[in-house]
Amino acid sequence: MLDVRREPHFKYDFKEVLAESKLPPEQMNSLYASTRSKGQNQDVDAAKAFLRSKVDEGVLTRDLCDRLTSLLDRYSRWR
Repeated sequence: MLDVRREPHFKYDFKEVLAESKLPPEQMNSLYASTRSKGQNQDVDAAKAFLRSKVDEGVLTRDLCDRLTSLLDRYSRWR
């Protein structure tokens, strides 16, 4: 699960990675919100699967997806 206490840092880093892409701001916000929701309410694997589905849809590149999944790993807490 994502560490809720570190959510502002995660949000900042996530948006920094997305800033390098050519996505419109509305789509960036939607992508962030969906990823965060899946990471906090389900688990990190669900959030990673969501990002991989966006690669299949052509929204994200493989490199961008890899960087975002790396962020998910960094901001996860393990129980």
